Amino acid sequence: MAEILAHLDLDTFRENEIPILKIPMGDYGARYIKAVITAQGKAVTVPSSAVVSLRADRRADGASKIFVGTVESDGSVKVPLDKWVLALEGDVYCSVTVTGTDYKYSTNNFIVEVTYSPDGASEGDDDPGVSDTEYVILLEMITALSARVASLEARMDELSYEKIDIISFSATYGGKTTVEMSNLNGMDASANIEWSLNRQPQKLTLGTEILSPTIMGDTSRSFKIPNTPSDVTFTLKATGEKSETDTSTARISFYNGVYYGVMPPGDIDRYTMLNILTKELRNSHKPSFTATAGANEYICYCAPVRLGKCSFKIGGFNGGFNNPQILTFENSSGYTEDYYCYMSTNPGLGNTEVEVAKGE
Repeated sequence: MAEILAHLDLDTFRENEIPILKIPMGDYGARYIKAVITAQGKAVTVPSSAVVSLRADRRADGASKIFVGTVESDGSVKVPLDKWVLALEGDVYCSVTVTGTDYKYSTNNFIVEVTYSPDGASEGDDDPGVSDTEYVILLEMITALSARVASLEARMDELSYEKIDIISFSATYGGKTTVEMSNLNGMDASANIEWSLNRQPQKLTLGTEILSPTIMGDTSRSFKIPNTPSDVTFTLKATGEKSETDTSTARISFYNGVYYGVMPPGDIDRYTMLNILTKELRNSHKPSFTATAGANEYICYCAPVRLGKCSFKIGGFNGGFNNPQILTFENSSGYTEDYYCYMSTNPGLGNTEVEVAKGE
């Protein structure tokens, strides 16, 4: 069906400076007004959930009716000029009202001048329209339904929304998360930071640094390590579209070696000793180890002084090791530290399991 549209700008504050619409009486089924609602001349976008209505007051007989319109995709409104509006010759004062769940506003009047036509149709309605009382009841029902629909849409949006999630986050130095203590002074020591997210974040921070650009393909950084042999912890924080956050931490641990194994007889310098013994990067004493000491070979255990002294059990019996010597070792990364070095009291113990416990 063809639609004959009258395009109007209808203001909510000031008189509508528009020509009077002149329409022959008796037209029906095709006449509509498409209106842009304005506020002091500035266009207002009407929400799609709003209820739109046309109030028509006929001067010919003093009767009034209200007709429901629609919200267009561009935020304008469309209301019908029903057969009832055009049934009698004379002026019809009209206004458009927009109602939402918690708001209502109306435009100032515009005039439809219905001109006489000998072919004018009877007053029968296209749309029966409603009285003021009926309109209030209808509007309350529509408003309540719109609020319910909006609530359900919000709930559906909440249920379907995928919160930001840090899938993985790692920090490595030289490809490792546990590295040997070293003197970083003057070195260009950098950690490699990598991460993956389930979606693009609104904001991404590494410690106090804001990472930019925050695009999905941006998943790594090189980060300078402080000049310290201690552990370094990195914290990644991702913020999603609804201000939700996810946080993950990654650590690079700097450990020095704990050394154990067997030593041949005779005097051996400390550097040769380090090369002979098994090294394990640890930040605590090794709870137990197995060594096979041949004839004239001694079992040896060396650990950093900062870990404290330790006690031993061999074959379930306490002891079996001499008091420690304090030796200063420089590891392969140039870091120097004092060690307690223990030697078994007796040589040639064969295949032996040694239990280590922290002592004094």
